[in-house]
Amino acid sequence: MSEETQPIDEPTGDVVDGSGVDWATVDLTTIDWANIDMATLDFQAIQNNPTAADLTQETQELIASRLDPGSATLAIGDQTWEFESFLCAFGHDATQSAVYSFSSDTRGEHEGAAVQMQANIRDETGEGRYEGDGLTHEVYIKDISDFENPSISLDLNAPVGIVIDGNTVTAEGLFDDGLTPETEEIPGTLEATCATTSRR
Repeated sequence: MSEETQPIDEPTGDVVDGSGVDWATVDLTTIDWANIDMATLDFQAIQNNPTAADLTQETQELIASRLDPGSATLAIGDQTWEFESFLCAFGHDATQSAVYSFSSDTRGEHEGAAVQMQANIRDETGEGRYEGDGLTHEVYIKDISDFENPSISLDLNAPVGIVIDGNTVTAEGLFDDGLTPETEEIPGTLEATCATTSRR
């Protein structure tokens, strides 16, 4: 239901922790890209690193092959959607919002229509919380190809529901069908893994 992804190459030797590297200034041509722990990279900093232009085509292909695009499975009532990518942003700086402490995004297809699925947490205190009083947890899937006559519009909006554990995001709650005038309570769950390139 989404774009086909490439297989992920596994490390060929001992996995190297990159969490202590200054990714904005390090010479990227000196990195052991075959064995670096891709989850410890700061991809925002790497994008602005001037030595990124010095990476060979072969190295760029190796990096791309080792990136995990993430994945997500959303089940609501008797319907299930599988997404082969799931990009997340952790914290207000990463979401570039004073309201959202966590946001995510993926795209797919539903009955021939383009759909968007998101799981977000609103923390208007600016403290970057994922749980606690005063938060709003949002999960939705919507038709983004026809806003006037959408084929699907299901959403969860509650004070709790989303749980974040490292790169794993799960959610459980009751969804409303926005295509009907009534307010439904349809049980649903989300199980997802954030992409390696997610923002933190």
